[in-house]
Formats: sequence, structure tokens, C-alpha cells
Amino acid sequence: MPNDAITLNAVVNELNGFLEGGKIEKIYQPENDEITLAIKNKGATRTLALNANPQYPCVHLTSRKKQNPLSAKPFCMLLRKHIGGGIVNNISLIDYDRIVKIEISALNEMGDRTKFYLIAELMGRYSNIILADNEYIILDAAQRVYIERNPDRPIIPGIKYIPPRQQKVSWAQKDKLSLLFIEDKEYDSAYLLQHVGGISKDTAKEIVYRNNRFPLEVINQFFDIAKTSMFKPCLGYDSKGNIKDYYMTNYLSLNYDYVYYPMLNECLNLYYSEKDAQVRKKNNTSQINKLIKSLKTKFQRRIEDCEKRIKEGGNAEIHKIYGELILCNFHKINKGADKLVCHNFYSGQSEEIPLDSSKSPQQNADLYFKKYRKLKRAKQIAQERLEELNQKLDYLKSIETAVANSDTKQEFEEIYQELTSLDNTADNINKTVKSRKKLIPSSPLYINIDGYDTYIGKNNQQNNQVTFDIGKSEDIWMHAKNFHGAHTIIKGGQIPQSVLLKAAALTAYYSEGKHSGKVDVDYTLRKNVRRAKGGLPGMVNYVNYKTVSVKPLSIKDIDNG
Repeated sequence: MPNDAITLNAVVNELNGFLEGGKIEKIYQPENDEITLAIKNKGATRTLALNANPQYPCVHLTSRKKQNPLSAKPFCMLLRKHIGGGIVNNISLIDYDRIVKIEISALNEMGDRTKFYLIAELMGRYSNIILADNEYIILDAAQRVYIERNPDRPIIPGIKYIPPRQQKVSWAQKDKLSLLFIEDKEYDSAYLLQHVGGISKDTAKEIVYRNNRFPLEVINQFFDIAKTSMFKPCLGYDSKGNIKDYYMTNYLSLNYDYVYYPMLNECLNLYYSEKDAQVRKKNNTSQINKLIKSLKTKFQRRIEDCEKRIKEGGNAEIHKIYGELILCNFHKINKGADKLVCHNFYSGQSEEIPLDSSKSPQQNADLYFKKYRKLKRAKQIAQERLEELNQKLDYLKSIETAVANSDTKQEFEEIYQELTSLDNTADNINKTVKSRKKLIPSSPLYINIDGYDTYIGKNNQQNNQVTFDIGKSEDIWMHAKNFHGAHTIIKGGQIPQSVLLKAAALTAYYSEGKHSGKVDVDYTLRKNVRRAKGGLPGMVNYVNYKTVSVKPLSIKDIDNG
């Protein structure tokens, strides 16, 4: 992607136009590596996102709203203390590299107005967000880098901030840059990448595509592009309609279809909102998927143990018979005998019964009766446990569907807590209670369908909320038949058929049958739905229902339909 100094320079140029002179009203840290600043300027409040995610580091205006943690992280508290209420003086690049510096004027602890620098280093796995004072002394960073990890350039409080050493020639070094190129000599993209700083692979290829004999001319045009007619912010799409990247102008060297936008920040917002959601989801689901796999293995092992006990319990009756035969044949058992051979009046055949020679006939009979009761009870417990374990294995499928439906960190935390409480061994319960943190319940999906408020649960906790908190007795309740997935509530009494079908299509989309051609969706009045007795969260029984068959559709499909 062209996340290089050339593109960032155009982004920063736009940001200055919107934010220079603006007041920082709110500061949040929705992720460990992301800071958002709500900045009010010229009557409008805009949100600036600084993202140090190793895969997609960026700085841009965003319209995406993220759930913030209940308690602010220490770095966020420090930012609020020093730059909350501050004024954005200027936004620029340091040494025309992938380092965005925001100069902020704010009051210090003595009440005097001073400068602070919020610095975003957008350098892949080395990305970071740093706050420094007016003398560039580091106050703290999103990710501290200690001397043991990087002795040449630690990022810790109390040390003077020094930008990463630039091995190549930057655009700021005009004299050195001009010496790199001789007119009428052909250059390739590899030469640019090796000698010129702040240029990505795509941009290097584009520069030599436009002028491979004197690329410096294109480099100068690109660094100043925001002030020229060449500036055409756009998103590039491949032949399948997938977003490939954002660009400050259409790259002639790439065979993409371009969609143009008024602002480059708008392109970044659309691109990174999608990419960041994908990356965060992958990171959040990694631990959940490992736990699901672990629980499946554990439950399967317990199921095998239960089946073994049930099989052993199937032989319990013979021990009862042996005990009764011993009692009926006391007179045939000599002292010290290790077996009894007698007629089995149940089978009509001769039976040889092993005995403990150190015990009396009565004691031997009692041992067989005790083993009979033990095996019988173990079988009964194993059968009950087997039913519970099979139910839990099936329940894990509903959680897998919830993982696919979820987007926010809060929703994933709910699912993780739900999983940790699913394994109800004594040790695990104690660990879960100690480690469980209080969460604000995530909100179910809301959509207004032709004037009817509709709520859709994306995980089991939300399903409980939708069905039993939001839903009232005369509301319509929906669920995909024979599939794990969403509970849906449509508020109101008489619901038009068109609304029912749209809500059913959404219910099918947020179910395990999402990729099926047609899905049967049951619907009934909410008063006909009851929690399953002893059931896990989200498990219900319902009666007096009707069924419609629909094609699963997303909200986007519904809106465009």
C-alpha cells in the first residue's frame, strides 16, 4: 500500500486545513495501539485516529465509532492530563518520513501555556504513538521500548525523543536528492527504493512509469501534489470489486478501477475502517478459537469416558445376580473357597462365581451388591453427564456462529467469558470468578425496517437481551430453524408481510445457515418463547410458530433491495 511519506504528506496537508487551531475536546484509547482525538474547529467536531497497528498503521480522520473500555488506560490518562483541552498548532511530517508530528499548545501543571508533541511513527512492526514535552523529552508512549530491546533508541519516559535514523536521502535534502539522478539515464523502481526515503513500492513503480529518465521531476510533483490538479484522491478496485488500496491520484501503472472522492482522508477512512475491522477481528478471535478447540477436545474426551462408564454399567446386573446366588448357596461354600459353582436360576445354566477367599460368603455377597450399586449409579450419572456434554458440544456451534457475527472488542470479550464459564469444573469456576472483569453488556444490532424497530442478537448474551429484555409479549420473535444464530425481535403488533420477510432474511444472515441458498425461519409472538429449563444462555423453547423460507440477506442488501 502507498502508506509512504509522499501520501502522508498529502494527508497531513488536508489535516491542517481541518484541524489547525482546533481544540482537543475528548481523548480515547479504544485499543492498546490506537488513540482517537475529538477536535472541534470552525464549528465542527472531527475525530482524528492515530493507529499504530503493525499491519495497518495510519493517521486520518475517521467516522468509525469504537467501544471504549470502562477504565481508561494509563497512556490515555496521561494524554488527557497534558493535552486535553489543548489547541492543535500544526501537523507535519518529521524529515519527510513516515512520522506524523502534531504540535499542541496546552496548559502545564503550573498553569502556563506550553507546547507538547504527539508523534505517530507509522513504520510497520515498529509503529508507535509517543507524547513528548516542549523539549522533546518523552513523557510516555503507547508501547514502551526498553534498552534491552533497542539499546540504540529506547522509547521510555525521561529520554529525549530522537527520530529513527534515516539511511536514505529524504525529500527535505534537496541537494543530495538531485545528485542521485542524471538526466536522460533510465532508472528503475529498485533504484528509487534503495536510495530515496519515504517511497513505497507502488509509488516507486508509478514514478518510473511516468518518467524513468528523470524521476526526480515526478518525485517533486508527488510531494507537492496536494497543491496541484493532479491531486485526485481515490480508492483502487480490482476486477472482482475488492478494495486494493487508497491513492492520492490514479496510478497509471496499476490496472485498477478507481473511484474518486473529494478528500484523501475520506479514502483512508473507508479503506482502514474495513482493514482495521478485519485485523482486529482476526486478533480477537485467535484466542477464542483456541479456547473453542480446547473445549471441544476436552468435552470429547469426557464423552468417551462417559460412554465407557455407561458400557461398564450395562454389566452391573450380573454383579447383583452373583450376590443373590451366593446368598442362596451358602451351604456350598467352604471356608477359604475362591469360587462358587452353582446353578444360575436366571439363565438356567451352571455359573462359576469368583470369591475372595479371605472373606465370608456374606461379605462376598455384599461386595457384589456394592459393585452393582456403584456401577448402576455411575451409569446413571454418566448418562446425565453425556447428555449435558453433548448439549455443550452443540452449544459451542452457537458460539462459533456468534464469533462470525461479532465485530467489536466488547462482543468478543463477552464470548470469551461465556466460554470460560462453560467448563464448569471446580478449579475452572474458581479461576473464572477471579479473572472475570465487569463488562457493560454489548448492544444488539438495531435496524428500522420500513418504520418497524428491529433488534438482532449476534451472540448468546445479546440473544437473551433481545428476547427477554427488549421483546414484549406481543412483539414478533424470530429464529432460523435448525440453525444456531440470532434471535430477532420486531417491535409492534400487526407486522406487514414485507417487513417479516426482510427481518427473516436478516435473521437467516446472522445464523449458521448464512451461506445457504434458502433458510427456514420460524416466527411467533414473544409470549410463546420460554427459556429452556436448565439451558445455557440463548437456549429457548417456543410454540405456536409459523415458518417462512428466505434467502439470507445483509443489512446492505436490505438497504439496496
